[in-house]
Amino acid sequence: MLNTELFNKILMEPAQRPEINRLRIVSGFATAGLADRHLKKLSELQRPISVELMVGMTSYSGIQEAQHLALKTLVQSPPDNINFACRYVEQGPPVHAKAFCWFSDERPISAFIGSANYTQMGFSTRQVEAMTKTNAGLVSNFQNDIFTRTVSCLESGISSRISLIQTSIVPVNDQNSVNLSLLVRRTGETPDRSGINWGQRGGRQRNQAYINIPAKVNRQGFFPDRGERFTVITDDNRSFVMVRAQDGGKGLETTYDNSEIGEYLRARLNLNSGEYVTRQHLNAYGRTDVTFTKIDDETYFMDFSKNYPPYPLNGSRTRMVSSRSGLVDNRATGRPVSSSTRRIYFTALAGNSAQERAP
Repeated sequence: MLNTELFNKILMEPAQRPEINRLRIVSGFATAGLADRHLKKLSELQRPISVELMVGMTSYSGIQEAQHLALKTLVQSPPDNINFACRYVEQGPPVHAKAFCWFSDERPISAFIGSANYTQMGFSTRQVEAMTKTNAGLVSNFQNDIFTRTVSCLESGISSRISLIQTSIVPVNDQNSVNLSLLVRRTGETPDRSGINWGQRGGRQRNQAYINIPAKVNRQGFFPDRGERFTVITDDNRSFVMVRAQDGGKGLETTYDNSEIGEYLRARLNLNSGEYVTRQHLNAYGRTDVTFTKIDDETYFMDFSKNYPPYPLNGSRTRMVSSRSGLVDNRATGRPVSSSTRRIYFTALAGNSAQERAP
């Protein structure tokens, strides 16, 4: 039985064998943060490897839209040498199993089953998981059966087949939300060659940027540990995989390309790509900071809207529920909502996620 160093023993070491070129995964739940980390480590082997992920619980509980968008981005733009596919179980009973099988082309070579979901938490040291090596042929057959009940995350009209969970964010207090300034505290100006203007130096892509994290916020442990990926969904429905980086983990960067967040912020400011950002640009837009709200340990909401906050930060909150059959209770939403929208709403409260389903 394996219960330590699962990332290396299950997700990396089998790929060292020269004949192995394919990994197939069935996992009840999955997150883009782990997928991003894993695919980039496999890419470092500098040889073609295919990874196919089948998320099993989506026929019952759906998937957070933030995770769906980030997984879709990884499928469309995987790291070098990696072919990544992601599918969701849409028919029949949900699949809570976790099964990992390595192949040489179509021949199953090595397989593992156990308790670890394909998530950052499942392959971290923050909780105990147990996995064991098992018959690769049997696991391959099991995965083939699951595959027939799945749909690609790239499928047109996916939202009518799988519940994409949208997130209703309500910052309540400083326990679950932080404001990160884009200005230098000492000068009140944008930094010359760091932060949002990190790329404004010779030899760099001029959109390169990071969002500075004050030391106080770092000490609070609001964001994951340095180097640990997490998914960020924005107020305009973009999705990024981000990570704490820089000296002491003082900055937030996008992992796919650290110019991605700089290009995004410049587009929101209506600036040219790579343009130097000034305090005057931020003032004209209407904000000099961004707000992050924690949804769970692997998912955050980033607000850079002009009219933030659109609700009082005095403890008030929104409560929304949904059902797959019938109408949502209008006492929760203020009006009846048809379940045909197939959406589940979450409210982030004091650092936690609260989900309720109507009967």
